[in-house]
Amino acid sequence: MSEMGDMKFTTAGDMVTKYYTWIEPDFDEDGNDKGPITMIWSEQEILESYWDWWHNAMVAKYGEGHKLITEQECINDFVVVHWAVEVKDEI
Repeated sequence: MSEMGDMKFTTAGDMVTKYYTWIEPDFDEDGNDKGPITMIWSEQEILESYWDWWHNAMVAKYGEGHKLITEQECINDFVVVHWAVEVKDEI
């Protein structure tokens, strides 16, 4: 495991857990802009949050079992939609 500030990159054999970052707006309870929030999620967190919705949307569009309905394609779509970038060790 390597560390970057509060970030931890875990490895299991040859598998590396990737993290992605993006910016979201933050508003108080009255709707006032509090400024941006930097989000950082692992691939697993992306899948836990996005997979069910994304999978259902893809099945509705392409049908169950289509070759594009994969965890990696789900992550790729999340990255595009959120304008996220992969966090690198050397940053």
